[in-house]
Order: sequence, then C-alpha cells, then structure tokens
Amino acid sequence: MKGCIFINFENFLDVRQSRFEPLVRGTSAQPTFVTDIYAPTDGRIINGGIKLTL
Repeated sequence: MKGCIFINFENFLDVRQSRFEPLVRGTSAQPTFVTDIYAPTDGRIINGGIKLTL
C-alpha cells in the first residue's frame, strides 16, 4: 500500500473583488448586481488530504 499527502492552496493572497467595490448595490428590496466579475468572490481556500493506493 502506497500513500501520498497533498495540500492545495487557492487564492493564496486572499484577493477578493468585494475589497475593490461592492458586488450588490441598491436596497435589499431592489438590489442591482455588478455585471463584470474580474476577481475571485470568495477568500483564501486551503485544503489537503491523503491518497492511498491499495
């Protein structure tokens, strides 16, 4: 049985579009949404795991 350990980083520098401008404008009854998504909308993601080969 062999195994390997892995770790994955996404958006390592934690860049988010919401830090440059709001994604939703207007009131909660009549929201208007930004039409252009040019940066990630979620923050930093780090995950890992173990892969086993039997």
